[in-house]
Amino acid sequence: MIQAMNFLHYLHADTYRAVCRALGLSETKPRGTIAFDNQFISNVSLYHVAYEQFGHIWFLDVRVDCTKHSGTRAGFAEELYAAYRKLFGAESMEKFDAFDDACCNYIEFSNTVVVTDADKTLALLRSKCVPEQLDAALWHIYKKPHATIEFCLCKESDMSLRTLARCHGTALKKRIKEDALHRTVGIKPAAALAEETERDIVAWLYKKHGLDTP
Repeated sequence: MIQAMNFLHYLHADTYRAVCRALGLSETKPRGTIAFDNQFISNVSLYHVAYEQFGHIWFLDVRVDCTKHSGTRAGFAEELYAAYRKLFGAESMEKFDAFDDACCNYIEFSNTVVVTDADKTLALLRSKCVPEQLDAALWHIYKKPHATIEFCLCKESDMSLRTLARCHGTALKKRIKEDALHRTVGIKPAAALAEETERDIVAWLYKKHGLDTP
């Protein structure tokens, strides 16, 4: 299942300022971040950059805790934007772009895989994985370049493993080949939410790591 996602929005300047006001953040500072514990929207970052080539661009980066999503993937966009309206206010949403115009620049897929022997499977994986990948208490320190999926595993039961695939935007673009589904630093939201995207990425990771599924 999708555990978490990040969505990058490109805002109009006045929309950026309205969101800053709604959250009590400074619109003049280069970056502002606010976290929300145990909420569907778990983190919001606002930043702006004056590019020599592209001009001044205002960004909104939102982390979503998908375990708090109460509906289906088909209703995800509606629920997310309802949460935006509640958090950012009506003024902020007047010129807010559609969900399809956003960029998904991060996804976490969390799953359980059934194996014939969890201890034996982990023992075999130790020859190709670093210790931080195979210990849930160390997953937070396991880092790879953003073009590589951070694949983590641990024992869940004698015959199952818990897996976590952390996919940054560059890695997502490498796995999803269609240029039409690419955004600047990630992929289109529809591609990010598609069940086949998760299925294909997880199946590829399982095969790559030689998981002995029965």
